[in-house]
Amino acid sequence: MYKVEYLITILKSKIKLKDFVRVVLQNDLIVQKDKNKVIYKSFEIEYSFKSNIIENTEDTYVHLTLSCSAEDKLDDFSSFLEILKTNFILYPHREIWNGLSMYYSHKAYPYISTIENLMRKVIIKFMVAKIGFKWSKGTIPDEVSNQVKKRNGNIDKIYDYDFMHLYDFLFKDNYPGKEQELITKLKEAQKGTLILDYDEIISLVPTSNWTKYFSKIITCSPEYLQSTWTELNAKRNSIAHNKLFTKVDLDRIVKLCNDLTFYLEAGVKAIDKLSVSEKEQEGFLREELMEEWYELDANISRYSSERNYNKGYHQALYYTEGLNIELEFLAKDPISNATRITQIEKDLAYNRKVIKAGEDTLKWYEEEIAIMQKRFDELSFLLNLTGDQTNPTGNNSNS
Repeated sequence: MYKVEYLITILKSKIKLKDFVRVVLQNDLIVQKDKNKVIYKSFEIEYSFKSNIIENTEDTYVHLTLSCSAEDKLDDFSSFLEILKTNFILYPHREIWNGLSMYYSHKAYPYISTIENLMRKVIIKFMVAKIGFKWSKGTIPDEVSNQVKKRNGNIDKIYDYDFMHLYDFLFKDNYPGKEQELITKLKEAQKGTLILDYDEIISLVPTSNWTKYFSKIITCSPEYLQSTWTELNAKRNSIAHNKLFTKVDLDRIVKLCNDLTFYLEAGVKAIDKLSVSEKEQEGFLREELMEEWYELDANISRYSSERNYNKGYHQALYYTEGLNIELEFLAKDPISNATRITQIEKDLAYNRKVIKAGEDTLKWYEEEIAIMQKRFDELSFLLNLTGDQTNPTGNNSNS
């Protein structure tokens, strides 16, 4: 049974309920069958009117319930409701239940879910088949990465991306690891220490994954895909937030999804036939290496700073040296200074533990920095090969 319910207010109760019922059901296409049923376009619709006085007013509210049991007649039921609404349009009213909206939204959601997962399939198959299992390195726009992580998602798992993350993955400009490199090269050129290579600078300009990869396999225009995906997202939100959803909305979703499915399924088939050039693979590798290079550079600098400023260690070291000097002086008359000597020995024991802990921490930092520096040097060498330059940034590590 599909129900739609309204609350209608009759101000100052100017009309009796039975007369109001007659007004609402008045139409040449509506035939009264019995007390609680009418015939509209050869099928039955049940109805009920319940009324009561609104407390502390002279107004009456009417609870109108309309029901249709035939699923194949729901389109006609929708047109019947439109007729009724025109009959009580002048009365203040609110819709409090819409079984039709729920029905159409439930019918629509599988189309959206299918097209969303088909887009995921296109993305992940291409990235793994053509880039490799480390596809997320250097290909995810910062905006997408930040949003996924903000929701405690995993950027390596495409199913942690929501509907619009997929859109942003395709169309947001992206250059992880390249921004600093581009800025550094421009500054060096400004100083006159570097001659800019046009092709190299162009390679550092941010580009979207659509431009770099997916425009080769999805043959629709980017404008079409962008507008379709945005409209589907709006419809998807209407369903998720229980907004009014009509047969027109359902038909629109079916058309959008069916049309887009053609392009996405063709894209999946095209992946196996597409080859990524050595230059593109090299560019991707360089992006991955640069991202790791900058991360290591920042960590070496941070660890070096933390290693050089161990506050507790240095305070304890300074204090212990002072106590040692005082202890030598007090030892000249140990009997008279026994109490103070005992206190100093306690302080020394504690401070030596602090120093030992500090020394262990410093040793750990030294070992970690050495490991990072070794990898940093390896990356610098690899980047020199892929970029044909003497140093990725023109300066040395902060070790």
